[in-house]
Amino acid sequence: MLAIRGGKILTITKGTIEEGTVLIDDGKIVDVGADVEVPKGAEVIDASGKVVMPGLVEAHCHIGIWEETVGWAGSDGNEVTDPATPHMRALDAIKANADEGGLEAALKAGVTTVQILPGSANVVGGTGLVLKTAPKVVVDEMVIRNPSGMKIAFGENPRRIYGQEQKKMPSTRMGVAGILRDWLQKARNYMEKKEQFKDDPEKMPEVDGSWRPWSPCSGARYPCEPTPTGRTTSRRPSASPRSSESRSPGSTRRRGTGSPSGLRRRVSLRSGAPASRPGVNGR
Repeated sequence: MLAIRGGKILTITKGTIEEGTVLIDDGKIVDVGADVEVPKGAEVIDASGKVVMPGLVEAHCHIGIWEETVGWAGSDGNEVTDPATPHMRALDAIKANADEGGLEAALKAGVTTVQILPGSANVVGGTGLVLKTAPKVVVDEMVIRNPSGMKIAFGENPRRIYGQEQKKMPSTRMGVAGILRDWLQKARNYMEKKEQFKDDPEKMPEVDGSWRPWSPCSGARYPCEPTPTGRTTSRRPSASPRSSESRSPGSTRRRGTGSPSGLRRRVSLRSGAPASRPGVNGR
């Protein structure tokens, strides 16, 4: 049993407690308040004059896969040999020991939980994970959720890494979107075959590490998707007095100011987070 006593407790959701106590049992907080009774024999930390608050959560970072002070040998955030690498796992790139400077610095700054994702050099970079920053002997002991999501990058990094530096696709936003659509369709085909032949093992598709990570999003739909009839679906609303179908001859419309649906689709392909430190390995 551990008691942190005498500090100014910022509960975040229940206000501030002056000179309060936090009681912890087996790593779990069991009581918080101004009049918490501390059991006999409990270890007591005097937090007088200090602030006690929950650990911070970092929603998107690369600590552990770009090791501090190591150089190229610790630069494991981007597999820049193919623009689509869904089978890469950030888990495999993390040096989860006490001497990994990024994780150590995060913990000292109060960041106790992080989501670590591959970098943004690739259109599809691979899966991320959520872990605690407290050091363990192996990373598996730090993991809260794996995988936590798929890293996908729209923007300048894939175009620069492949189009500008390697002279290959994607060099345009069209190429980025095309690669993503292609992989989503491949993943859907794979999952549909698995479902179709689940009772006939001989016809089941071979296990493919590149497509399996997509399974959580295999049911997603994207604009202008082919339907069983061969026609396409579209999110564009029916013609209105302001639509292109009703404009008078000779009238003009500024590019990018079409239907709300079209505008959303245009923005969605351009609204990725700004590339940070664009000169460092597509990070």
